[in-house]
Amino acid sequence: MAGPESEVASYLEGLAAELGETARQLRQGDFSLDKDAKKRNQLIETANNLLTTVQQPIDQLMGYAYIFPALAAARLFVDWKVFEHVPAQGSISYSALAEKVGADVSLISKGPTRLVTVSWGSFQRAIADTWRRQPDLHGRSCLPAF
Repeated sequence: MAGPESEVASYLEGLAAELGETARQLRQGDFSLDKDAKKRNQLIETANNLLTTVQQPIDQLMGYAYIFPALAAARLFVDWKVFEHVPAQGSISYSALAEKVGADVSLISKGPTRLVTVSWGSFQRAIADTWRRQPDLHGRSCLPAF
């Protein structure tokens, strides 16, 4: 008789097969993630099913713990027009960005920036005190929409 771990393993194998088939179709050009919303949503659902299967309740709770502060931080960044001052090419230092938006450099470089970065992956750390825009795989800006 198969136990719970065996059932989980079988379910994960099914998800892996589904992901593998999707990857094969994508590689062959059978669909485009940009143009096929239905297929993209199916892929997101499969990925979410994978996470839901392996996460413990504490993992899910910790995942939620940063979302609300990150939303507040992103909203502040939108209000301050922080995203508008990050160049599409090159980089900008924290101090220059803070000066452009009239904020204290510590508010730009520490608290909310890290949360916004973790949540959206819109920016990546270029060097210790510099940020640059990080486009997605298709070259589109990943700025959050508000």
